[in-house]
Amino acid sequence: MRIVVCRILSIFLLFSFNFSLAKMLNIEINEGSENKLPILLMPFSNANSSNLVDSNIFHDVVKKDLYYSGRFDVGNVPAKRNAKEHIISMLQTGKDSKKYAAYDHVLIGDIKNTEEGLYSVKVSLIDLYKSENLARKIQSESVVNFSDNVDSNLITVFSKTFENIRIEQFRTLAHHISDLVYEGVVGKKGVFSNKIAYIRHFDVRKKSWWSETVTPQHSLVVADYDGENAEELIVSDKPLMSPSWSYDGKKIAYTSYENDRSQVFVIDLATSERTMLSSFKGVNGAPAFSPNSDALALVLSKDGSPNLYLYDLNSKSYKKLTSGYAIDTEPSWSSDGSKIIFTSNRGGGPQVYSYNLSSGKVERLSFTGKYNASASYTPDGKNIIMMHRRERGYNFQLGMQNLNSGEFTSLTKNNYDASPSVSPNGDLVVYSRKVGNHFELNMVSVSGANNHKLKTASGSIEFPRWSPYLG
Repeated sequence: MRIVVCRILSIFLLFSFNFSLAKMLNIEINEGSENKLPILLMPFSNANSSNLVDSNIFHDVVKKDLYYSGRFDVGNVPAKRNAKEHIISMLQTGKDSKKYAAYDHVLIGDIKNTEEGLYSVKVSLIDLYKSENLARKIQSESVVNFSDNVDSNLITVFSKTFENIRIEQFRTLAHHISDLVYEGVVGKKGVFSNKIAYIRHFDVRKKSWWSETVTPQHSLVVADYDGENAEELIVSDKPLMSPSWSYDGKKIAYTSYENDRSQVFVIDLATSERTMLSSFKGVNGAPAFSPNSDALALVLSKDGSPNLYLYDLNSKSYKKLTSGYAIDTEPSWSSDGSKIIFTSNRGGGPQVYSYNLSSGKVERLSFTGKYNASASYTPDGKNIIMMHRRERGYNFQLGMQNLNSGEFTSLTKNNYDASPSVSPNGDLVVYSRKVGNHFELNMVSVSGANNHKLKTASGSIEFPRWSPYLG
């Protein structure tokens, strides 16, 4: 019974209260509406290695990363023996210039096998627009040939060489290259090297000649942002819920029922050591690390109704933040640590509120729709991302609300979307989408572009959470 109650508290399913709401501007974003940045990708040259499949990882991973971001229009250039000389020729002679005229940047790379099992990877992001202007300047000054130094004829955003790289590191390095491209073109840090934590629910089936047994299992999983390289940290036959990253990326707090009651644990990712933080009678759940990781906001019902508490990790002490008979749950911090956003039914139905840690003031933030929950601030503090249901209808979707103007934007238009988590750069949202009787891991950009499913093992995926920047 406690498990059922806490699950209801965690996601506020199907409240039926009515509430008079203020009217706000609603905007629905269609996928792909954002103006995208044109970029060309050339296959990485691989002159002295026969392992072409592995070298293609760089092109394929970077292409997928940039596409998933919703920011880029990605084009391909056929493989050339010398990528830079091909670009120089294109700029000098005009060959293929019309075909690629709309693109502002091109990414090229070169892989060399330096010794047994080790590679050198050189990558350059070339500003085609500025390089073309340089080519025109050279030609207008009646210079017949470009400089013999190929690099001097191209204006690069960056050019980097990575030494002693093993094949099994190619995918990780490709994500890092995508981060460099993103920052070089967009002007903010990429999140392709980040991780995602989530809870996976699945069944283990054992067959004998006379019967079949099905045992529900639950695991805490950490994977690359795109779902690859998934690793199960904890597997339990009792429910797990609500993972939360520490802001140094070294620990994850979560809720567990392994002792037949809700408890809050923290696991150290380096050592796998676990520490139990909260095991009061009643609800213990929804932990959320503070920005400096010296405290946790969590939900406890030890004094009656579920309320927000602050747990100081240094003094091991608890401070009650909210009070009353309402259900307060799903805390999430602002980036500066001054406020905690949470879900409450204190106004009748589930809506989003903020708690100011300095003044203790509680303020309602959401007014559009009958149901708003599972909210978090964007990193700049200007918007909130949340699970949303309109005044009429039964679909749960994701929305974004500007805290200054009140403008509300629909990000998804599926039947049931839950547990949104916004990336550290504020550009991507990972969430759970219900399909049939299970949840899948999905991602969408804050523009509403490129909504897509991520790779996971079989089962139902819930409570996805972005890691902070790692390293």
